[in-house]
Parts: sequence; C-alpha cells; structure tokens
Amino acid sequence: MGWRILFFSEPSKISLVYNNVVVEKDGRKALFLSLSDIDAVVIENRQISITSALLGRFASEKISLIVVDEHHQPSGILNPIGANVRHAQFAKAQLLFPEEKKAALWQSIIHQKITNQAKALEFFGHEKESKELFNISEAIAIDNAIQTEGYAASLHFKTLFPKLIRKSMEIDARNDALNYGYAVLRAAILRSIAASGLLPAVGIWHSSDLNPGNLADDIIEPFRPIVDVVVREMFAEKPDQPTIYKTEKLKLVGILQEKILIDGKALSVSDAIGVCVDSLRKCYISCENVLKLPKIEGFR
Repeated sequence: MGWRILFFSEPSKISLVYNNVVVEKDGRKALFLSLSDIDAVVIENRQISITSALLGRFASEKISLIVVDEHHQPSGILNPIGANVRHAQFAKAQLLFPEEKKAALWQSIIHQKITNQAKALEFFGHEKESKELFNISEAIAIDNAIQTEGYAASLHFKTLFPKLIRKSMEIDARNDALNYGYAVLRAAILRSIAASGLLPAVGIWHSSDLNPGNLADDIIEPFRPIVDVVVREMFAEKPDQPTIYKTEKLKLVGILQEKILIDGKALSVSDAIGVCVDSLRKCYISCENVLKLPKIEGFR
C-alpha cells in the first residue's frame, strides 16, 4: 500500500500515463506520481476532471478516491468491488455469525473506544475525567455497552471541546473538522472492507436498512479519538475560527499516515485499519473473538 495522500483543490486534469498519475494545470503537466506511492486521493474542486482509465486503476490498486460536496465535506468514495477471490466464503461466514458473539465483539469495540477517549483526555491534562473514562471502560459489559458509550461520549466531548454541540446546525469549524476527519477514516475503512471480501452493509451493531456502510460505522468507533485529538490541537488557539481551511483539511487527510499501536506494533492508521478488518474476518471464520483494535498510546 502507498503512503502519499493526494489533495487536489485547484482546477486541473488528472490522467494516467503508464503507471503514473499526471496532473495538468493551465495546459502544462505539473506533476507525475507513481500509483504505487499513493494511498488515497481527495478531490476538492468541481473543475477537476479525471480520466476513466485512471479511475479504473485507482480501483484495481485499492486507492481510495474521495470527493466532496458543495459544503466541502466528503460525500462520495470510489472503492474496489470483489477484490477478494474468496468473497462468497467470507460473506457467508459473516452472515451466519451468531448474535451473542456479535455482542461480545461490540463490547470489545466500545471498551477500546472509551479507553482511547480516556487516553485522549489524558494527553490534554484532564486527569479527573480521563480516570473516570478509564474506570467506565473497565466496567463495560455486554448488556450495558450502548448506554455506557453514550455517557462516555458526552463526558469526552464536553471536556475536550467545551461549548461544542455535535448535532447543532450552528456554524462551528470544530464540528466541520470532526466530520471531515471521520469521513476520511470511514473511506479508508470501506476500502479495507471491500478488499477483505466482507459485506460493508452487514454490521456488528449498526444495522440500518438504509446504510450501505454499517460495518464501517462499527469499525470506526475506536479510531474516532484519533481525529478528536488532531482537531483539539488544531483549534486550541482559535476555537472561534469560522471554517476549516485547506491547511487543516490536509492535516485531517494526513491522519491516515499518523502512527498508532495495534497488535503490539506501531503502524500508520491506514495500515492499522487493514489489520483490524483482517482480524474481524478471522473472527467470522473461526467464530472466536480475535479482534485487534487500535490503541492511541504514543500517538501524542
């Protein structure tokens, strides 16, 4: 997998020449990049054109292409289809996975999410609230995971982002930044799910008939505090900034190359997502909880 995250925000034409991405601006070829170096591409301008040949190679090389809407929030993703030759076997195991074992997986996910939230608060010196979240994470049980997650999230956000209302319609650049970062993570997770042969619409806990990415919305949970930490740092000196700018979007996209711990190893977030999804597939095949989840120790 590549390591570059490409971010295009100016009118241009992007095409494929041999195994290279070529970017043309004002009639001149301005950039050549090898496909093997690229992890993901973000398109931020509606006056950018991409050839169908390049789109096809993005899919075959498992390079995520993310496009944004008129509000500059990620709104669409190009990911590979049928990237795993044993797709039917893995999908069948996923569909037949017992409900009680799904509940145990969800308990593990929420435990690690709250542990990571506690660590995030610890990074910024909120010792009292961090300790409370650590205690909550240790008390997680299958029958209280949902309620406990809600309380932990409330404590986490009101401590890390004072006066922020997550679902408010009022303009708040911190909300925009959080949503942008989560969307980047979700795109990378959907890519790994597609490559693994699993069904993205069949979740562990999320189960909406209208959501084609239920499984991604399960897997993303313990990764969310990574975005929270970056956004808190981003707005530490400018909490009233009206919007997010290009430099901040680049930093949010760059989260995929930040280092975190998983399975005792320091890996990029992008690679850690792959490890997590692969371990989930092993859970489905073995009918055992061998799920590997990220830890943000050492992230900051």
